[in-house]
Amino acid sequence: MGSQANRKSVSFAVSDESVHAKLCAMALATATQGEAVLDIKLFMCPECAHIEPDRAPACCPVCDTPAEAFLPV
Repeated sequence: MGSQANRKSVSFAVSDESVHAKLCAMALATATQGEAVLDIKLFMCPECAHIEPDRAPACCPVCDTPAEAFLPV
């Protein structure tokens, strides 16, 4: 894997980890209050694995993959 590909991969990972942290914080806050974790629909970009809650964006904010390519998870 080339240097440019490595930078792209790390960039994807850093961006997505911030989203994962927000989703985990939401789940923890809900569980701490004694409630069931919310049933949130998640959509994943097949190109970079970016995750969006509720609905797919018009295009991936990380890699520009179009919304119709996103996968429900």
